[in-house]
Amino acid sequence: MSSDDAYASFLDQANQDTGTGKASTRSGHAATKAVDTEVPAALRSVDQYYTSDTDEPMEPHLPKHRHVTAADEASCGTERLTCVRAGADEFKALVGFAGEVSTIERKEWDGRDAYGAVVESIKKTASTREEPRVYRLQHDSTRAEYFVVAVDARHSRLVGLRMRAVES
Repeated sequence: MSSDDAYASFLDQANQDTGTGKASTRSGHAATKAVDTEVPAALRSVDQYYTSDTDEPMEPHLPKHRHVTAADEASCGTERLTCVRAGADEFKALVGFAGEVSTIERKEWDGRDAYGAVVESIKKTASTREEPRVYRLQHDSTRAEYFVVAVDARHSRLVGLRMRAVES
C-alpha cells in the first residue's frame, strides 16, 4: 500500500460519523447540484480557496431558479432583483437541503475582506451593483457550506460560488 493510500484511509477513518458508525462522504457536505448551465467566464476564472480547517476551493454555483413572470414584473416594479431574490427557505428548497439554512451578512462570512475580488466576479456575472447574498448551510457542529449568490436578471437565474468549510 502506498503512503497516499494509507493517508487516504486514515482520513476516511478520521471523517467517520461517530453517531452512526458509517463513514461520511468525502467532505461530509450535501450533494447539491451546483451547475445547471454553462459557467460564465467570470466565475470560471475564480481560483481561490475559502479559508477554514479544510481550505477547499470555491466552486461555481448556478442552480435553476424560477423565471421571472409577468406577475413578478407587475408586483416587483423597479425592485425586480430584490423581489426575485431567494429567501433562506426558498434557497433551502432550491438546493435540496434538509438542514438549517440562514442568510448572513457579508462581514460575518468575510470578516477580513479577503474575498472582495470573488464578490466582484459574482457581481460582474450578474451584471449588478447589488451585493450578493450569503447563505450558510449548517450540516453538523463543524461542517458548513456557504453560497454567495446574486440574481442574474438577464437570464432569470442565481449565479455565484459555493464554499465548503470545516469550522472547529
